[in-house]
Amino acid sequence: LYIDCYAAFGGINGRIGAKNSFTLPLDEDTTMIGIYRNENCYEEILHKDADGSWQRTKANG
Repeated sequence: LYIDCYAAFGGINGRIGAKNSFTLPLDEDTTMIGIYRNENCYEEILHKDADGSWQRTKANG
């Protein structure tokens, strides 16, 4: 699953920024979640391990 996020008016933690949160349903075969970080680049942030548990992906480097 690849996700694009956008800053809300008022900044990332601004009091007039976005107030909603969303839960995204995942297909059973989803094994990775990536966030758009840079131009033409998604960064993997979560992955499903062998027993089906979601884990944070360690940063490269």
